[in-house]
Amino acid sequence: MKKNRNLKDVRNELQQILYTFAEFYIYPNEQFINEITSSIVDEDLTSLFSSINVNIKPRFKEKALEAKDLKQQYLNSFSGITQPFAPPVESLYKP
Repeated sequence: MKKNRNLKDVRNELQQILYTFAEFYIYPNEQFINEITSSIVDEDLTSLFSSINVNIKPRFKEKALEAKDLKQQYLNSFSGITQPFAPPVESLYKP
């Protein structure tokens, strides 16, 4: 890691990365869909990864579905309407 980086800065950047990935588990709203399709998510994550010396270049924009398809995919994956499904859990430690 960069010499000037302190542990608190790195921790904050890792936290931001996790928060960004957590957004993918929330029902997709227009703002987040726009951030994906306009490369904002890719650029933000690339910057965060770079700041902690990790060479990853996300390409969510390339793989993004249309808004209606993204919402349907979310419902199929997490709502239990179709099988198999994987409902997101609030905590790994809660029963």
